[in-house]
Amino acid sequence: TPSQVAELKNHPIPDRLEFPPPGEKRQTRPAVAKVVFVFEKVGFARFLSVLDLTGAFTRTFRRFRLPLRYSGGFNPKPKFAILLHLPVGVEGFGEVVEVELVERGFDFKAFVENSRHFLPEGLRFLDYQVLKPGDSVLSKIPTATYTIKPLKEFSLDFLRGVVLKDCAGRSVSLPEHIKSWHFKDGVLEITLKVRNQSLLSIRDILMWMGLDLE
Repeated sequence: TPSQVAELKNHPIPDRLEFPPPGEKRQTRPAVAKVVFVFEKVGFARFLSVLDLTGAFTRTFRRFRLPLRYSGGFNPKPKFAILLHLPVGVEGFGEVVEVELVERGFDFKAFVENSRHFLPEGLRFLDYQVLKPGDSVLSKIPTATYTIKPLKEFSLDFLRGVVLKDCAGRSVSLPEHIKSWHFKDGVLEITLKVRNQSLLSIRDILMWMGLDLE
């Protein structure tokens, strides 16, 4: 109203705005244990990205009150990692997420069972293992196996090669990555070595077969 506008003139905008200094950063509690969950993502869940999985796991962990360890700063995040994750569109039957904890004694067996009714369709935890804070499950996973059932013409000639170019144009020495392979009834099972906490990409293998994820 005109009277309110007139009143505003009695309160001019200051030349400088001052704000109180930010508070101290939130202190994080140290991890006293880790838990590793084995999970599967099948059916519709195979289209979930790592970001989608991170969101789904965060909501589930909070819903069931896991004693999560959080990062510092003003926007703390729960500290967990999805290891050796698969690309969107690929089903996983033994995937791993490693979670840092600030308390011991949580009932993980009940959590694995009860969380199945909360997670998205096709995503569920299968098993768990508790570790010491400094341990990593990657040191206990020497290999991983891809099972590929092509739906169109393909080639296995790449398995006779020694050095190939990956999707990014980098040279890959196959003997350093492939432990063994088996082809029967139209299905390729290829077992890969975990090297430097990573795996040969399924995208590269499909490209060498003349296939893709589409």
